[in-house]
Amino acid sequence: MNAILRAALGAAFSGVLSVSTVAEAPKLDAARAAKLATDYLTTLGPSAPHIVSITLEKSALVNGTQSWVIRWSSPIQEGTQSEIGVRVKMDGTLAHLVEDKEARKKRAASRPMLR
Repeated sequence: MNAILRAALGAAFSGVLSVSTVAEAPKLDAARAAKLATDYLTTLGPSAPHIVSITLEKSALVNGTQSWVIRWSSPIQEGTQSEIGVRVKMDGTLAHLVEDKEARKKRAASRPMLR
């Protein structure tokens, strides 16, 4: 009986591993995502930052959509906001990753201090 239980658990565990290790290939490859981001950076002129990282991320939602996150070497300043990169969706659209420093300061000021 013990051997049957171990065999069943082993089969179930190996089934879980085989399902979890299968990665879905992105519909848009990294080279194309980098090209889209580079095309955007060229519109900013010669003082534009360069790409320092490209990461494939999967959203935490139930469906888990993939997108490429591309970060700049230095932020692009626009008012109080700093663009730190772009998210390239699998359909080729860009979403700008913006950091609002004023909002961060307000949130930090409203949090209780830990002692």
